[in-house]
Amino acid sequence: MIKLNLLPPEEKKILALEKARRWVMFYGSALIGLTLVLAVLLSAIWLYVHTQLKTADTNLVTAQASVRGQDLKNQQNLITQLNNKLAKINALQKKRKYFSPLLASLAELVPGGVHLEGLSLSDQGTAVLSGFAQKREQFLIFRQALESSPLFTDVASPLTNLTSQTDLTFSLQFKFNPETLNK
Repeated sequence: MIKLNLLPPEEKKILALEKARRWVMFYGSALIGLTLVLAVLLSAIWLYVHTQLKTADTNLVTAQASVRGQDLKNQQNLITQLNNKLAKINALQKKRKYFSPLLASLAELVPGGVHLEGLSLSDQGTAVLSGFAQKREQFLIFRQALESSPLFTDVASPLTNLTSQTDLTFSLQFKFNPETLNK
């Protein structure tokens, strides 16, 4: 196909310039439009991401406060449990019986030749003592020392303790002040 252009050269230039201007206007406006659409999309994405970050920060702060609160509650519970256990231990220590002073006083009264084999103490202040004496006189000295001691009262000795002169196995019952066990 043959194209004939019968326009004068100046008109041809104006027409070419007009055509170029239209192309520039078309592509320029399309480029500006696309830039505006892209800017709107980027703004929407930025707003969405910014909102999500704010929400995540708020959730993080809330979660951290909750964890701190739970840790504080857990620590308070542990402290309360520890205090309860310490109170129980303290109560047990107050009820604790100290046999050492009573046993030391009893040991000071035992003469040579007398050996103690068993001692049973009750919370009510009664005691049963069994032992062995090489001679009856040593047993009588021990019994007399118990009777004269201010810590021990109502010393009872069965008659069977006096049946043998030597190698005497004996048993005594006596009372003591139960308060001496609490010191």
